[in-house]
Amino acid sequence: MSQFWKVNQEKTEDSWLEVEDPEGWYKAVVKWDGCVHLNRFFNLPFTQGGNDSDYLHVCDLNDFIDRLTELRDLARQHFEKTGDEWPW
Repeated sequence: MSQFWKVNQEKTEDSWLEVEDPEGWYKAVVKWDGCVHLNRFFNLPFTQGGNDSDYLHVCDLNDFIDRLTELRDLARQHFEKTGDEWPW
């Protein structure tokens, strides 16, 4: 059982996995070749008819996670030097 995702059984096939955030703010399709189509919804979740979203197409998920982690760590270091609290 996943904390952040539920599988959309109706749209999942042998060549891709389609998942959704139970609260309606994210959708993702993970393809057989490792590429991920990720949508993050704003204003309204898709479960309430929201269609305003950002889209990312990522084909090296591990590299992307590493880059985001490093970005977070650099930002944390930067804001700690300025005396500001950074929420992450």
